[in-house]
Amino acid sequence: MKRLSAKQGVLIFYAFDAVLLIVLALAFLPLNKKKSLSSMDTALLNPNNVSAVAQIKISQPVEQNASLQKGMQTVRLFKKGRVWLGVDENSGLEKLYVWPADGLNILALIEESAKIQKVFLASSKVSSWNDFCVDKDSASEVTFLDKDGAILSSLFFGKENKLSGRIYFRTWKSSEVYECSSAISSFLGGAAGLSFWSDPFIYPQCLTEYSRQKSESLLRHGRLENIAPAAHLKPDFVYTKDFENGSVAKFSIYKKDDSFIVIPLFIPGPAFSEEDKAAIASIDYRYSISPATLENLKKEFTND
Repeated sequence: MKRLSAKQGVLIFYAFDAVLLIVLALAFLPLNKKKSLSSMDTALLNPNNVSAVAQIKISQPVEQNASLQKGMQTVRLFKKGRVWLGVDENSGLEKLYVWPADGLNILALIEESAKIQKVFLASSKVSSWNDFCVDKDSASEVTFLDKDGAILSSLFFGKENKLSGRIYFRTWKSSEVYECSSAISSFLGGAAGLSFWSDPFIYPQCLTEYSRQKSESLLRHGRLENIAPAAHLKPDFVYTKDFENGSVAKFSIYKKDDSFIVIPLFIPGPAFSEEDKAAIASIDYRYSISPATLENLKKEFTND
């Protein structure tokens, strides 16, 4: 066998290095290019459309029964005048109960959605939707609409990327799946149900507005109830509350098992606009309270 000279060996070594560098360059250049195109700065809701939001529809997958069958729970929030109201579109009742919504939570959702943030491309294929749980049956859908029902933004949120800590989502306009900040997750999931979106106070904030008092009451109600007492039943307790802003609240309270069902009636004061008066007058809902809350409520009426 013919042995290579030292000079030939050095040339072969440099040639091998040159080939290796070319291979590495070809391998990394596409990655760098892909990386530069895989993220962008955007918002889930166009900041220019914030003031136009008059309706929000939130649908989330929930377990329907013990057999673990999944369905969708849909909450619709809508604005009348300056008052946010809500309905449970899955109540199964012909008449939907209208409840005062928590304006602070709604404002927080809108503000979070309108933030400019960096999102990262996860996939461009519709076939990947199931993997990221952004398909119609698995995703949490949040849709912002204007007063005429035109869609301003509709988003489908899926599972969380455990490595990045971000959540997968897609928009209603394209097939791409992206990752965004998981801060939006606080408005999704089982914890963000009807009770999350409804005004938690027995005296709703939309009624106590324009009052000179800093706080009418800190008493909170329990879960919303889609039930109505039989026509022949009379309430066990009836209380009327007059507020300093001229508003009036009447509470009809029925005992049910170990708790109480409250059906409130609200009359807004004279300082409210006609639109706000109509919104408050349309409120028709009921909720449960515990015996302890009832006793505290009695004390408030006693001290009036």
